[in-house]
Amino acid sequence: MEFVVFAGVLLLLFIFMIVQELIQTKNQEKLFKKYLRENYGKEPPKEYSLERFARLGSYLERHKEEKQLDDITWNDLGMDEVFRRIDRTYSAAGEEYLYYTLRNISCGREALEHLEEVVNWLQGQENIKVRIQLLMKRLGHLGKYSLYDYLDNLDYLGERSNRKIVLGNLLYLPFLLLLFVQPAMGTIGIVLCMLWHIMTYFREKKVIEPYIISFAYVLRLIDVCEELEKQKIPVYRRELDELREALKSLLELRRGAYWVMAGNQGKIGGNPLDILADYLRMILHLDIFQFNRMLEKLRKKTGQVETMLAITGYLDMAISVGGFRKSLEGYCIPKLEEDTEKAFL
Repeated sequence: MEFVVFAGVLLLLFIFMIVQELIQTKNQEKLFKKYLRENYGKEPPKEYSLERFARLGSYLERHKEEKQLDDITWNDLGMDEVFRRIDRTYSAAGEEYLYYTLRNISCGREALEHLEEVVNWLQGQENIKVRIQLLMKRLGHLGKYSLYDYLDNLDYLGERSNRKIVLGNLLYLPFLLLLFVQPAMGTIGIVLCMLWHIMTYFREKKVIEPYIISFAYVLRLIDVCEELEKQKIPVYRRELDELREALKSLLELRRGAYWVMAGNQGKIGGNPLDILADYLRMILHLDIFQFNRMLEKLRKKTGQVETMLAITGYLDMAISVGGFRKSLEGYCIPKLEEDTEKAFL
């Protein structure tokens, strides 16, 4: 009876913590939506670390074109300040796409007209615009590095097989059977297996830990894109169709992701289930096993990840451009002429 009461109390405590976290998240979203509506068009209060600012060109570096603004010209024109003045993005993808757009001087009339169409449409759709900004805020950043840095470095991990983990976990089996014959020997054997697993766990964990941050970002990207592709944006329909196709091939990355992500958010699990999961990871290497599976899948899907980053980053950038225009007393849209002599008349 006492065990039932204790289990019931733990269950109620667990439910209370979940409900409390959901309420807190809901309240934070409500406050952020209010902030977006009240501050759209005002000067952005963003601050940039030197390391993060240095990585803004990561998307640009992977999408080199013939005519892009070189570093000397960029610096002579003081374009870093121009970027800061325009930037109202909420995600790393948006920041990098804005930087790429400002340095890309050969995008052509069609691309500029499409951007103009998207910017103007979003400015007139308050609810959708705020919803997209909320999603971009959820996507967020990766600290001082770009996701492209992590994607480029996936090969440094080499081939990672789960064979050793499976064989190591099978060692428990004979000692578990021995418990029924010689309990003392079985217990000693299980304890020794646990100690060996724990010692090797931290060594393996140190190798993969930097990449878990990027995996968490990719998983957030998938969640955000699932919401984004549901938005009705007629001027961006083709891109959202591409997003939908890329998303289909990445959904499998989420299978078993809990074992990799839980306990890797910079804090120790605070409830009994988290603590139990931490011990299971250490004695069975469950998170390392799942990490290796995710790594194998992600290596084959980097193209789809880049597609999703570009499409989400473009929308974040377009809203940022609209906010910048609203902050101005007035602005004009240049009319491009193919006939240069006619353009100067």
